[in-house]
Amino acid sequence: MRAVDWSKTAVGPVEGWPSPLKTTVRTLLECRLPMYLAWGREFTQFYNDAYRPILGSTKHPQAMGGRAPETWPELWATIGPMWDEVWRGRSFGSDNFRLTLERNGYPEDCYFNFSYSPVRDEAGAVAGVLVTFAETTAQVMSERRLMEERDKLNNILQNLNDGIFTVDTGANIVDMNAVALRMHGYSSLEEAQRAAPSREAHFEVRTAEGKVLPLPEWPVMRVLRGERFSDVELRVRLRKQDSSWIGSYSGTPIHDAQGNVRLGVISLRDVTERRQLLENEKSARRAVEKSEAKFRSIFNLAAVGIARSDPQSGLFLEVNRRFEELTGYSAEELSRLTFSDITHPEDRQRDREGFRAFAQGSLPSFRTQKRYVRKDGRVVWVNLEAVAGAHGPDGRMLETIGIIQDITEEKQALLAVEERERRFRVLANSMPQIVWMARPDGTFDYFNERWFEYTGVSETAPMGPVPCEGVVHPDDSTRGREAWLLSIRTGEPLYTESRLRRGDDGTYRWFLTRAIPVRGDDGAVVRWFGTSTDIDQQKRAEELLAHSGELFRRVTETIPQAVWRTNLDGSADYFSQRFYEIVGYGPKDFLGWGWSELIHPDDRHHVLEEWRRCRDALIPVSYEFRVLGSDGRYRWFLAQGNPHRNERGEVDKYYGTWTRIDEQKHAQAELLELTQELQASVRARDEFLSLASHELKTPLTTLKLQAQVLQRGVEKNDARLGRERLGQLAEQSKRQIARLERLIDDMLDISRIRTGRLTLRLEKADFVELVREVLERMQHQFDAARLPAPELSASAAIAGVFDRLRMEQVMTNLLTNAIRYGGGQPIAVRVAEAGERVRLEVSDRGVGIAPEDHERIFERFERVMRPSEVSGLGLGLFITRQIVRAHGGDVRVESQLGHGSTFIVELPRTAVTGGEGVHVV
Repeated sequence: MRAVDWSKTAVGPVEGWPSPLKTTVRTLLECRLPMYLAWGREFTQFYNDAYRPILGSTKHPQAMGGRAPETWPELWATIGPMWDEVWRGRSFGSDNFRLTLERNGYPEDCYFNFSYSPVRDEAGAVAGVLVTFAETTAQVMSERRLMEERDKLNNILQNLNDGIFTVDTGANIVDMNAVALRMHGYSSLEEAQRAAPSREAHFEVRTAEGKVLPLPEWPVMRVLRGERFSDVELRVRLRKQDSSWIGSYSGTPIHDAQGNVRLGVISLRDVTERRQLLENEKSARRAVEKSEAKFRSIFNLAAVGIARSDPQSGLFLEVNRRFEELTGYSAEELSRLTFSDITHPEDRQRDREGFRAFAQGSLPSFRTQKRYVRKDGRVVWVNLEAVAGAHGPDGRMLETIGIIQDITEEKQALLAVEERERRFRVLANSMPQIVWMARPDGTFDYFNERWFEYTGVSETAPMGPVPCEGVVHPDDSTRGREAWLLSIRTGEPLYTESRLRRGDDGTYRWFLTRAIPVRGDDGAVVRWFGTSTDIDQQKRAEELLAHSGELFRRVTETIPQAVWRTNLDGSADYFSQRFYEIVGYGPKDFLGWGWSELIHPDDRHHVLEEWRRCRDALIPVSYEFRVLGSDGRYRWFLAQGNPHRNERGEVDKYYGTWTRIDEQKHAQAELLELTQELQASVRARDEFLSLASHELKTPLTTLKLQAQVLQRGVEKNDARLGRERLGQLAEQSKRQIARLERLIDDMLDISRIRTGRLTLRLEKADFVELVREVLERMQHQFDAARLPAPELSASAAIAGVFDRLRMEQVMTNLLTNAIRYGGGQPIAVRVAEAGERVRLEVSDRGVGIAPEDHERIFERFERVMRPSEVSGLGLGLFITRQIVRAHGGDVRVESQLGHGSTFIVELPRTAVTGGEGVHVV
């Protein structure tokens, strides 16, 4: 500093310096910490020896007395504005502040703890900037390297084949890698930490010899006592999962400076398979000769066919006795045949293509259903699963082992279902009546051909809850609808008359519509079966009866129905001759109350009660019953009648008809039986499909194991394998597995919904917290889509009773759709109270949905876009609506094309009792 000619600087000779400058410079020079002073608006620089290293090799000594902007041009854009603020009297400070300095001839990132303070003159005005420094570059870089090393170590631990976990002195879990979590049956570190205090309730630990090990002798407790051990084999049973494995444990205590145990590190390896292999090897050595005989016995006596084949030629190498029985060929004959030789011609091409992909390694196994043509020409259906039996040194498949199961009966059962459906339709279409069926809620889902022929309605037209719109006469529509809704509500049979419009000429004819409920084992209505019979001729006759006695008599003798007349007390004073011809009795047997005595005992009470009810209400009567004929046989009749009013408008009699319905009743009974058989078959089919969905997870397990094997090869740096390529394959396999699992879960949900086995497990929960957890869990999906975390607008808490997992599924589906269709725009989530309900809104700014598609997208297998534009089964929104409705709520969408979409879910906050097909736990 003394070497500087200060007279040539902006501050002038030393003797002319103001007192504050001299004092500050003196303090600066005496300080052992780096200090720096910029004086005046020229920012003339002063610094002490401790500051010199910061200047590097290129800026000292010329910086002393120089101007700060000239010494630090690379920093001035950053620090200049700060100094301007200091010049206004403000102070600044920061820790680990990054600056890029060019002090050694090249740019380098440096970190500092610094403080900028104003230095004032005698008048109190700011005259300079005092800077105190502490360079922290080495510390920051060291911490950064430490964090990187920690990340590397954690990555290594998480990808080890061995389980690793640490415990503190209280035996609490501090950390646990993925392998250890999986082996101990935990889904997360948090779950493991919660379970640690009650570990005896979760695990049973035994020695390799099977002796129960007390808690003090568990590896966790031994290592906390300071013991070091390795390769201790223990048998561990997970009580909750009722599964077990054999682990090889090693433990190392970590001590502090005083020699006290601070942490315990336990490593474990699943040696179940190795132990089992060793035990099997020992057993095999003890009985190698007996083993071969036993294998042959099992091979030949197996209940399923087993065949070893050459994958290149397709020739059978060896078959068991059951396979000979299935095909009708002997083992010797089969040794000269290939699997294609005995495969049905229609199945060969598909069979060859699937097997070729399997043999080339594209599939881990080959599964198919196909037909074999036996030696005697008969066809049998089989379920075939083939796996690789052996591989050569070059990895080429040398043989395959096929497991073949005869499923001919199951296939015949499915064909029988189709045949029963065909028979039902043939019978229904052969009836003169209109035949229909409806679901328990009244939604029509079947009409026979007679309906379409009569009404002219297209067979492709939607049915739904009101298929008769425009068909029923306007004067009859309201009355008929009310009667139908009453039957749906009460479960009572439907009897109603109405006029239906004939499609070809627009005329109306009278029809009698009857419907009976079909009930399940629990008594609940599962179907409605109904018929509509043309009674126009009968109705015309009844109208004529009311106006002309002579015409009445003529008509009664010509129509096929029997005509009757009763007094208000129910006694009959007239039956037409047609009736006596049908039953074989004379008037003396039926007039008065004689008619009621010949009614079947099981029907009599109902008929008389129904008669009195209609008579008291002065409304038409309609009921079915059986009447005993003179030949001792009962005949079915449909009785219908209307009240007759005299010239004073008073009801004095009832007129009506009895129509024989024996054939119709027999047909109804047969149709009902076929319907019940069909329902049972459909339920069996649904159960079969549900089981098939579960079976899809079997190859998933194989894929997972394959991915793990591939990753193990990468981690061991096997020279025979391309590390990068194998890593990619393993990752791809895992992604496909995750995707298949989601699809299977959706398929299983669809099966549960269709078969009425959707279960709600209700619990009290904070809905806002539940939404927040889902958002946090899906953060990686938002990151992958390059989206910011959705904005959550919600009050502090909204308590309610929900199925937590199902609600998470609902929110995940809605958020996934928002990501998928949101066009990369931000997503907003809002939760609010709406009285006794909670309201959830998920909004995006994406492509939007046309109004006409607002309901369609909630149907099964429907999407907003075409399948070629977006992946998925189209089940998410359908499942979402079913779950929400099962909670007693509903979900809808508000959207216009090009203006984004808002999905709105409203739920009751109180517990629900479940709906149709929903079980609440």
